Parts: sequence; C-alpha cells; structure tokens
Amino acid sequence: MTGPEPRHRFRGIIGIIAVFIVAGAIINISFRFAEWRSSDVLLPGYCYNAEQNLAVLKKIISEKKPAEDDALRPYIKAARLLYLVPREGTESVDEYIGRVRERIKKSCR
Repeated sequence: MTGPEPRHRFRGIIGIIAVFIVAGAIINISFRFAEWRSSDVLLPGYCYNAEQNLAVLKKIISEKKPAEDDALRPYIKAARLLYLVPREGTESVDEYIGRVRERIKKSCR
C-alpha cells in the first residue's frame, strides 16, 4: 500500500482552488455592489442641501462635541458621509471637504 493514487490527490487540490475562486468572486461582487450603492443610491440623497451637509460634516470633524443641544438628525446624516467617502490619512479637513463636495456633485449629474 503506497497511498492514494495521484489522480485522487489532485481532486482535493482542485476542490480547494474552486472554493477559493468562488469565495473571491463573492467578495468581489459584494464590494462592487457596496460601491455602486454608495455612489448611485446614497450619495445622490445629499444633492439637496449639499453645502449644509458639508458644513455639518466639517463641524463633526473639527469640534469635540459638535451637536451640543441641537437636533441630532442633521449630524447623523452628515456623519454617514464619513463612511461613504472615507478620509485619507494625510488629508486636511479642507481637502477632505472639497473631495466630498466633488463626489456629491459627481453623483448629482
């Protein structure tokens, strides 16, 4: 007895490779769907009152307690922009706000 035949040994390897390919395809599809949803569905919601949302976003980034006693809804809506358009590490606040402004304008077309 020398062990399994070489043909049977490759079936397991091919099965593992197939699982990795399918998992990679599923992950790729889910990331593409998330990107499409953020740019084509969620960002156009900021077209109306874009400058007001950007002002609140700047306040969220700049201040320790931006909301104080104000209503929270505008702050929550503006804070969602942080997740839809993530800030890059070396980006200043003004550069980030400008980049978010451009992404919103682009999605409003």
